[in-house]
Amino acid sequence: MFDGDDYAYARLVANRYPALPVYLQVGNPAPLTTHAGPGSHEAPIDDLMRHFRWLVDKVAGDGWFTATVLLQLHVLAWGNRRRLTERS
Repeated sequence: MFDGDDYAYARLVANRYPALPVYLQVGNPAPLTTHAGPGSHEAPIDDLMRHFRWLVDKVAGDGWFTATVLLQLHVLAWGNRRRLTERS
């Protein structure tokens, strides 16, 4: 979920298929230019958390209690590394 358009599309699909579970996650654009500088693999955690809170507030504010909002834990732990063998 990157923005309000993505959110609106998710609502449309969820309404079309109400029997299916809905899982929402905030988007993580790549490549990132972060506080660590261009080319860094560190995710901008403050930005990700701000976007996560936006999504939680939006879902709760709309009363969409059947949707599950999740963090991308791998991004919080490892940033935007493309593969496990990649080093800092």
